[in-house]
Amino acid sequence: MRLDSRARRVKLARRSRSELERRAGPRDTVRLMASPAKSHRSIDRDLLEMLACPDTRQRLAEAGADVLDRVNARVRAKTAKNVGGKLVEVELEAGLVRHDGKIVYPIRDGIPVLLVDEGIPA
Repeated sequence: MRLDSRARRVKLARRSRSELERRAGPRDTVRLMASPAKSHRSIDRDLLEMLACPDTRQRLAEAGADVLDRVNARVRAKTAKNVGGKLVEVELEAGLVRHDGKIVYPIRDGIPVLLVDEGIPA
């Protein structure tokens, strides 16, 4: 039985998460999630290495202040729309930017939102 691409991605994400939890141990499990978005905190490096753009599979990096400022300026002007076409109403505190720099995925409450439709053009 062959899994469709979405089911394969979900299965891979679960397997990757389990692998990271096994390597980290029970005390480090809390660190597996992104830290609350503050300028002096960053997402766990091991987790960041495992994450990829859900659309193109490109590597992701933490969005810099310049990228966040550009996106947030469009949010304040009420002109920022995500890939799904929905108006973005909440400013980003942190995000993950795709390797080509075209899309930013928000980090909300310390959790990266890696859904294709939630990506915001940088």
